[in-house]
Amino acid sequence: MVTKVIKKSCTIKAIRGDNSENVAKTVKYCKKNGISKLVLEKGEYHFYPELAAEAQNCCVSNHGHNGFRRTAFLIEDMKSFEIDASGSLLVFHGAMNAVIARRCGSVTVKNASILYERTNHAAYRVVESCGDHVDIEPCGERQFVYENGLLYHE
Repeated sequence: MVTKVIKKSCTIKAIRGDNSENVAKTVKYCKKNGISKLVLEKGEYHFYPELAAEAQNCCVSNHGHNGFRRTAFLIEDMKSFEIDASGSLLVFHGAMNAVIARRCGSVTVKNASILYERTNHAAYRVVESCGDHVDIEPCGERQFVYENGLLYHE
């Protein structure tokens, strides 16, 4: 789990496969021990929702599907906490958030490149628009379903 702890800084390194559980345990360790900085050694970190941290009662403002969320970095009730990814690539697979910070003050995430295997949004091109209808087509591979007056992307 934790590679090394020096003063108020904790350092971990990427493991092969899913880093979700390792990171979740390390963030909890930092909170419990008053460590204010988590350093990720430069590397490629993959995160999957199955072993990721769980956050209850989260609100996502743009779609109304609120409640349970999975996240790689669940930061709760911490003050002045920093994550330095040292130029690492953080790759997210499946439906999950990169970071959830709740009831915190001064949280910083820096030196990270974030890549979602599949984004949680879709883009559409308006083909035609007039008074009572709009014709759209998807940009890219994502398809959509229009049902009961709502547009869902797959």
